[in-house]
This record gives sequence, structure tokens and C-alpha cells, in this order.
Amino acid sequence: HLRTGRSFVWNATNITRMIRTPLIRLCTDYKMRVRIVYIETHWQELLRRNQVRSQPLPEEILLRLADKLEPPRIGEAWEVKFAVWGRFMSDQCR
Repeated sequence: HLRTGRSFVWNATNITRMIRTPLIRLCTDYKMRVRIVYIETHWQELLRRNQVRSQPLPEEILLRLADKLEPPRIGEAWEVKFAVWGRFMSDQCR
């Protein structure tokens, strides 16, 4: 998709900027516009969804991931969208 310039969606849980940056850079090297959509829900809802998974994660792991979480910053991509607790906000950077 990058070589042909075709749009695509990459669904990934990239909780830190260190993990996101190389992926964003790869796409921008191919002159792609990168849109980050950050989705966050209430902790209780996250726990409920985890429990109905076929292989739930232990709560200790979820807490560790939450401690490492670095939400995206405006300017980290061409567009950054935030869906936080049912509210949707967007900022187009360029």
C-alpha cells in the first residue's frame, strides 16, 4: 500500500510515542498522510470488555499498560483525532 500510495487502516495499540514514531515515519517517508485516532473509555468499561474477551488479560497487565500510556500529541501526525469517553474531538495539523 505504501509503494502504490493506496490508503489503508492499521489497527494497532501503540501506547507510547516511542512505538508510534517509527511507524509514522515509515508512512510519511512514502508521502502518506497519517491520521491517528485515539480512543479511550472509562476504566470500568475497559475492565468489562476485557472480561468478555476469549482470553482476558490479568488486571495487573492492564494497570501496567495504563501506567505507560502516552496519548498522542497534536502535531504527531497529519491529523490526530480523540474519542474520549464518548466525546469526539479532532485537530487537523496540516
